[in-house]
Amino acid sequence: MRAALVERATEPTSHRIKLQLWAHLAEGEAESYMAHLSLKRGLKIADPSSVIARLGDEWSQHCLARKRYLIWAATKDVAASQVGAENHELDLADEIRLRGEWLASRLGSGRVNKSEYCFIPESLLRTPTLLKTMQEHILPLGEKYWTEVPADYFARNFSV
Repeated sequence: MRAALVERATEPTSHRIKLQLWAHLAEGEAESYMAHLSLKRGLKIADPSSVIARLGDEWSQHCLARKRYLIWAATKDVAASQVGAENHELDLADEIRLRGEWLASRLGSGRVNKSEYCFIPESLLRTPTLLKTMQEHILPLGEKYWTEVPADYFARNFSV
């Protein structure tokens, strides 16, 4: 599989495929992080993708590291205020949306640096094979995988 992916990465039309792969992997990471923190904090979330689906276009404007911050902050606040609730999906989506809007307004006004409010994992000891292959061979971004919005990065660097 690795050899096939690396071979496809060199094809002239591969930029669109790379963008889609990056976007899907990043969304999967955000969903996994939400599931992990929800479980850790005792929140009842049936499906993290349904929470993300409620967030709309604003969600796609954040890099993965910032999405991780928003998820962390929202799960912490919802867990503290919603003890015993039947389902936390709506509350979590609302909290993520409100924090995202607050953060976007601060970014837009220049009161927040692009690297602030970003959670990058310290150690990726259990990096999925597909992600590791992408980071090493297909799209070697390093930290930019976490700190760049895929569509924005491709718009600046490639014609998709």
